Amino acid sequence: MADPTGLARQLAAPSGLTGRLVGGLMDIANRKPLRHSIAALAPRVGEHVLDLGAGTGAGTARLLRAGARVTAIDHAPLMVATIRRRFRPDIDAGRVVAHQGDFAALPIIGGSVDAVLAVNTLYFWHRPREIIGEVRRVLRPGGRFVAYVTDAATMTRWGMDKAATHRLYDAAALLALATAIAPDGPPPRLEPITTLGAGGFVLSVTLAKTATASP
Repeated sequence: MADPTGLARQLAAPSGLTGRLVGGLMDIANRKPLRHSIAALAPRVGEHVLDLGAGTGAGTARLLRAGARVTAIDHAPLMVATIRRRFRPDIDAGRVVAHQGDFAALPIIGGSVDAVLAVNTLYFWHRPREIIGEVRRVLRPGGRFVAYVTDAATMTRWGMDKAATHRLYDAAALLALATAIAPDGPPPRLEPITTLGAGGFVLSVTLAKTATASP
């Protein structure tokens, strides 16, 4: 793969014309992961779902079709601007809120989120303890967390192991993350999927129905 570190920087924070192209390509690459992730999340009408690392809003669109209210957060200004243009009627109607910001300081009231969706964004959790604490804070007791990542073996094949922008995950690392998010919840589920020749996992985590302190 030519210049994997340059691509990695754009995947982490799309910007400019290249960022627009990368966003469009990721929408294509994420179709199957999103389909499986949304099925695992099983959003219900009226639920408040956090689309964490929302990109161009492909996941937000699917959540809206399921009848959810969505808070879409991304740290890339280009992606947030794209979401605000794409979902202007939904934003005006109160069905979507879009924020640009830090995953370790979410602008959301504690216990107000029913579910969190994070597709192809865990790589960029460089302060995992703080972000996990925020995910636990905003989720209600019994809330759900679903994430998709391309597996470490595939990412290494693509040269992403050399990119400082990316943390890589195998099954064991994902299960450790699940334990940190929901130490007292039911056992997490890990669904392996293959899309466009890339291996990956959908991780499904449910918090305990009684709130516990963040680790």
